[in-house]
Amino acid sequence: MLKEWGVLMFNLAIEFSQLWHPRFWQWIRATLFWRLFIGSGFACEDFIGYILGCILDWVLVVCVKHKILKRHQKS
Repeated sequence: MLKEWGVLMFNLAIEFSQLWHPRFWQWIRATLFWRLFIGSGFACEDFIGYILGCILDWVLVVCVKHKILKRHQKS
């Protein structure tokens, strides 16, 4: 669960950084690589995808761990 929280916090930090517009940050965002990596605009709707993605990741990890433990107990 810690990994999912870390990913969510990282994504939220990047999203909130888009509200910050100092001159050097604008210069960094002017390059295609950084614009694709950190984005260019803030959108609250992005939070829905971040949260749902982290929940889905957590559910998948729990299911896979449960399946692996079940398989080891049968052997």
